[in-house]
Amino acid sequence: MIIVNKKSETVADLDKRFSEMFDIPIDRLVVFLRHENAYNNTVRTEIYNIDWRKKYKFDDASRVDHGCILYVEEGDPNSKLDDFNWHKEFIKD
Repeated sequence: MIIVNKKSETVADLDKRFSEMFDIPIDRLVVFLRHENAYNNTVRTEIYNIDWRKKYKFDDASRVDHGCILYVEEGDPNSKLDDFNWHKEFIKD
């Protein structure tokens, strides 16, 4: 578990911590945000640590206060969402 100060830490700060924790080079680090909306039973996933978002404070970057999960992977941040492992775990044949 990682505790984040949402008012003072940026998404780039979180990237550095994940990079060290998982021993993934920062330029190969991909963080996904999975929103689970209980009110309409939908799921939406987005790449969280995209370049434009990295300068934002965690609190201003995206709503993560309920119904979401962060996934961390090593890969090419410019790949399609379907190419990452987190996605394959949720696909049923």
